[in-house]
Amino acid sequence: MKIVCKDTRETFVIETNRTSGIEKLLCPKCSESRKKKSEKCFNWNHSLEVGKCHNCENAFYLFKEMKEQKIYQRPKENNTECSDKVMQYFETRGISQFTLRQLRVSSGFDYMPQFEKEVETIHFNFYRKEELINVKYRGPKKSFKLFKDAELLFYNENSITNECIIVEGEIDCISVVESGHLNCVSVPNGAKNFDFLDNYYDTFEKLERVIIAVDNDEKGLELKDELIRRIGSEKCSIVDFKDCKDANEYLIKYGKVVLHECINNSIDLPVDGIVTVENTWEEMIYTFRNGKRHGTTTHFSLLNTHWKWRMSEVNLWTGYANDGKTCFFHQLCVLKAKNDNWKFAIFSPENYPISELYDELIHCYVGKTTDKYYNTHMTEEEYEQASIFINEHFYAINTEDFNLETILSKMKYLIKKRGVKGCLIDPYNQIAHQLNIGEREDLYISRFMTILKRFAVDNDISMNLIAHQVTPDITGRTEYPKPNMYKIKGGGTFTDKADNVIMVWRPNRQTDITNKTVRIIVGKVKKQRLVGIPGECDFMYDFIKNQYTDGSEIIPEPKVLINYSEPMQENINFEFEKDENQEAPF
Repeated sequence: MKIVCKDTRETFVIETNRTSGIEKLLCPKCSESRKKKSEKCFNWNHSLEVGKCHNCENAFYLFKEMKEQKIYQRPKENNTECSDKVMQYFETRGISQFTLRQLRVSSGFDYMPQFEKEVETIHFNFYRKEELINVKYRGPKKSFKLFKDAELLFYNENSITNECIIVEGEIDCISVVESGHLNCVSVPNGAKNFDFLDNYYDTFEKLERVIIAVDNDEKGLELKDELIRRIGSEKCSIVDFKDCKDANEYLIKYGKVVLHECINNSIDLPVDGIVTVENTWEEMIYTFRNGKRHGTTTHFSLLNTHWKWRMSEVNLWTGYANDGKTCFFHQLCVLKAKNDNWKFAIFSPENYPISELYDELIHCYVGKTTDKYYNTHMTEEEYEQASIFINEHFYAINTEDFNLETILSKMKYLIKKRGVKGCLIDPYNQIAHQLNIGEREDLYISRFMTILKRFAVDNDISMNLIAHQVTPDITGRTEYPKPNMYKIKGGGTFTDKADNVIMVWRPNRQTDITNKTVRIIVGKVKKQRLVGIPGECDFMYDFIKNQYTDGSEIIPEPKVLINYSEPMQENINFEFEKDENQEAPF
């Protein structure tokens, strides 16, 4: 095992005989030069992956290869004026020269790949305080490009105070400012990429009110939903542009005074438990015109017939011990992350230490083991590449407080900060349950499941719970019976309150331990038109690859390798003094 000295950044290799607790070892830095060379003065904490020598007092942490920190490019300051042609264009859009100067809009001639030549472009300049961070170029025929490799941020970011208005495009932002609302920002790339929102978690936490005034179309609805997820519905209100697509169209049709009033009349999202048709009409009419939100693919065609991922639902996963509930769910998550860029928050204390949980996900992603005990183990390059993918899509919750409130608070942070779409509690019996005095277990489970459902709806995520099946009496029998969704440890209330119930079963395990057939039984689907029809389908588990297949889909192996820099200290709690200026990994 390779470790790094915190102060000198020297690397050392140590041999350990344990995988948990605190182990006494020879100090890799000072023992060789000591008179008492055999004295074990170095303590290594396997859980925290840190250590300290009580002789030389050097601190150490586990060596981890990290990807290079991204270096953003900065555009140079450009012409601060607009040409007469550009001025005339904005006049037709209802925007004055004063507002253009206020938002530092300029123009110039730039190469646009859409035309393969230089053309006259409008420059929307993205400032952070007085530093130019990015430029968005708009050319003829609604052609756009952003400055290459520059940081993504809100347009007009400097206007954010304790309140702000968020729109979908720069011209919409300028239109709102033209109407007299100065604290308006626009997303940098329409409704295409939400990753830049990760950097605004602290900003959103401090905001008291946010008015969402995005486009009245499918992409605008996507953006609106994501902003509400990140900011919190209790802070948000929605603008209705009525018969217009966006703020600029509204400005042209009705004028800036009416646009100002339209934004003032934004509708608060319901937070007090009372919802009228008026409150939810925008979503209702959109759904009526475009269809309801159906479940999305599992990337297994057989399973899609019976169950698909759907937001705002609670999925209950059950089965007998060691039948592969967690393993199968992990693969579904890896497939969803790989193909659809979903991110997951996982509370899974049965899979601690966390490093082993991540190794299981990496094994599934690559299709090769991380254990050198087997000759099928992956290369270090494959391990590093897969680690980056897992790091960007999976977040393990590691807390000593197993109360549900604490776990959900961590998940909510990850939903807002990282855009997590799927959450897992694995398993139910690891939660520190808090029954009221005299409360029956079935009533407590009902309350527990209601909390999960409310959390799934409020945060628009897929909530998943793993609960163990009651171990059957097999006296006089040769095999385990089929799992029963009403024989979960704790009772049938789990099934009654869940949206969907999926059981994982190895039907041949008792008679043939080598048989890797796994049967997925979808026993309950609450919204069958949108999610799937209850039924069964068989998978084969490949022990070597740690993957399931229904014969049609295989997880692709990672292809592009990323360069790595020097090791960096992991952002964890040391028992000794920690360098506050040290950056976290990845």
